Amino acid sequence: MTNDLEGYMAQRIDKYFSDAIASGFKELLENKHLYQNYQVIFPDFGKVAKEAINQIKAGTLVPVTKGNSRFNQKDFFETIIRTEWAIYDPIASKRTGGFVSQTEKKEVITFTPLPVRIVCINCESLEPFNFVSGGDLLANYNLYYQGQDQASNQVFYIAYLCQRCKIFPEVFLIKRQEDKLQLTGRSPIEKVQVAPFIPKQQRHFFSDAIIAYNSGQVLAANFLLRTFIEQYVRSKNKTPDTDDIDLLFR
Repeated sequence: MTNDLEGYMAQRIDKYFSDAIASGFKELLENKHLYQNYQVIFPDFGKVAKEAINQIKAGTLVPVTKGNSRFNQKDFFETIIRTEWAIYDPIASKRTGGFVSQTEKKEVITFTPLPVRIVCINCESLEPFNFVSGGDLLANYNLYYQGQDQASNQVFYIAYLCQRCKIFPEVFLIKRQEDKLQLTGRSPIEKVQVAPFIPKQQRHFFSDAIIAYNSGQVLAANFLLRTFIEQYVRSKNKTPDTDDIDLLFR
């Protein structure tokens, strides 16, 4: 049974892991910001192993034996994080069958990115977005890895379209290193919702300050926040061209 279980784990097991990977991408895009990370949470090893044994006993799973070594939880997760992940792209499916593996003979875990709720640049509000296209930018650049594990070091692009305006897709760049995801790019740049009582004329300074802070640029965030305060105070002055800030409170 050990060999059977090990063989099962080595097969494509999208049923258990594609959902976890897709959820990880969703968490990253909805709750993280530029250059922030998220570690994918995979299903419990015991649950997957129990299901595999039941399927083997029932004859609904044909195991592929790899060897006689004992297959434990550590081996299980190392197998998963070192396996290539591939996005099921509905556009690419018309020409490639849905996804393209970096190495055609290599097993991959396929997943479909889930819908996300993010701020739409055009609607200027939090809206649901649907996945429209995506893939691995490094799929055809095998020579650039220089000894790194190609399968577990990937850079994905994912395009989403706002369900409300449907004007133009927003594209994200996500770097994967084993089970860790990092948001490394976005076009257009994200827009943060701020409290409605923030004055509209100075709102972009406040929003940009939050984005800069979330991206690790604390000094820039402080400067933008200071600019917001100065511009707001100046807007309340009857003589806005003055450099004497004391006059603003007379």
